[in-house]
Amino acid sequence: MDLFIFDMQFNRIGIIDTYVDAEFVSKYHDHSQLILTVDASKTNADLLLTEDLRIITKSTDIHRGYVINVAEYRDEEQLEIIIIAKSLSVMTSWRIIEGQQRYTGNVEDVLKNFVKANAIQPFNASRIIPDLVLGLNEVININVDEAFSNKDLDVALWEMCAKYDISYEILMNHDAKKYVFSTFMGIDRSTEQSINSNVIFAKAFDNVIMQSYVDDKSNYRSTAYVAGEGEADNRTVIKVNDGISGFNRREIFIDARDLQSTYKDDNEEEITLTPLEYQTLLNERGQTRLSEYQRIRTFESDIDLYSQFIFNEHYFLGDKVTNRNDELGVVTHSRVMTAKEIYDREGYHLSLEFGTSIPTLLDKIKRGAK
Repeated sequence: MDLFIFDMQFNRIGIIDTYVDAEFVSKYHDHSQLILTVDASKTNADLLLTEDLRIITKSTDIHRGYVINVAEYRDEEQLEIIIIAKSLSVMTSWRIIEGQQRYTGNVEDVLKNFVKANAIQPFNASRIIPDLVLGLNEVININVDEAFSNKDLDVALWEMCAKYDISYEILMNHDAKKYVFSTFMGIDRSTEQSINSNVIFAKAFDNVIMQSYVDDKSNYRSTAYVAGEGEADNRTVIKVNDGISGFNRREIFIDARDLQSTYKDDNEEEITLTPLEYQTLLNERGQTRLSEYQRIRTFESDIDLYSQFIFNEHYFLGDKVTNRNDELGVVTHSRVMTAKEIYDREGYHLSLEFGTSIPTLLDKIKRGAK
């Protein structure tokens, strides 16, 4: 598989047909990533070691691009260039949600309204991300009411995605020369339904080489105390999931003072929420934060590439599939949360993570800082 190199104006400026290895890590609830190692030839250096932004795509999929974030030259046992590139969704990390903003309605429209207000048609024209447009909806019928204040745009978007079990990506439309912000939800291919053909992974089906299972409840929280505006006894505090009791109740305090009942929207118009509307916003904030403290229940599997199910043909990132481990007596029906594809001189290798995404150390640090 060759790799194509584009500039930000959609011009293809080079091809890499020989590399040490290329690791594509696709994620359902986070930016995907490419780690590429190539020989440090002059051609590769001219393509990759530049001040200008560069985009890398697979020759087999030129719509999904990876923006080079880090380029490192190494002179050790051999001369190499190491590239770390993030999926085009990383563009949303280049903007913040300016001031307090609130949108209600279909979840796809709400995500896109935050992007539109802060990166496509912001009040300040200098905040526009060039050539970024909104794609068509996938008809995900979920209605939401969400508000954020002075928050990284991508962090807010991924929080909503985790909460409503959806995802987003930015794709390259080469004909129109546009970057298209798109939302999607994986298809249910598990044995819990009979509409779509089933995808089942188990050693009994000879399609799993290695399988590990994690069930981690250490950071699980069930009930949130959400504190909004006001001081001392006059501070507005609501409880989310207050009906849970006993050993199943695990509490967390959430400071939501950034949400105010009176604020100026992105058009500088003053908005005043009713007490019920404000409490609804606080409840949504609590639900969003609780989604970050789920029980982690994950299968990680090395997939037999010659099995009956082929990734990106019979199932895709975000699809819900069935995993079985007969030795443990465990069956889960969960989404493909991470797909790690490695191309190297030995061939192609695929590893999948199903279920709740396992937080990295950086994820835990960020969560603790909120």
